[in-house]
Amino acid sequence: MKKLVDIIGKEEFEKLSEETQNKLSGKEFIENDGTYIPKAKFDSLNETKKNLEGQLKETNKKIDELSKVDTSELQSKFDDFKKQHEIDVENLNKEIKERDDKMASMEYEYKLKDFIKNEKFSSKSSKKAYYEDLLSKKLEFDNEGNLTGYDDYKKTYEENDPQAFLKEESNDGIYANTGENHESKDFDEDAYINKIMGIK
Repeated sequence: MKKLVDIIGKEEFEKLSEETQNKLSGKEFIENDGTYIPKAKFDSLNETKKNLEGQLKETNKKIDELSKVDTSELQSKFDDFKKQHEIDVENLNKEIKERDDKMASMEYEYKLKDFIKNEKFSSKSSKKAYYEDLLSKKLEFDNEGNLTGYDDYKKTYEENDPQAFLKEESNDGIYANTGENHESKDFDEDAYINKIMGIK
């Protein structure tokens, strides 16, 4: 390694400014194919080279390790994982649909019970039978909360089971529908049926 004054000569070196001489007087230079470079730069480049060689060595090591791996085994494990993942997703979607369907069913049943709450039935059993039959028809509610086709359904039901709805005795002895709710503890279902059948 040489100092700058040795490379360019004392005469040329003294032509430099005093500040430049002070900066370069202590620096050492390395000759590389006839070209002189500062030692600090050489050391930096040399360190960079060592780091790159180390990274290359580590990469080659990993490649060598991967080359020894049984790819068929890895593919098999991946296929099993993918298959299980698809099953899990399918089951999850199924559970979500079942939950949504159950919630929709519960909401529909609640709305249906609320819709017929003002109907006057002759007994609790008649009300239960009417509700369950209506539920099975799966009539749809419109945007205004009305049950589509309900009037026709009720008319047909009354024709098939005229005793399902509560009636009161009129002056001529015939029972007629009223707007009052008589489904109470005082209602005698047996007496009502006997009256309808003409049994004393």
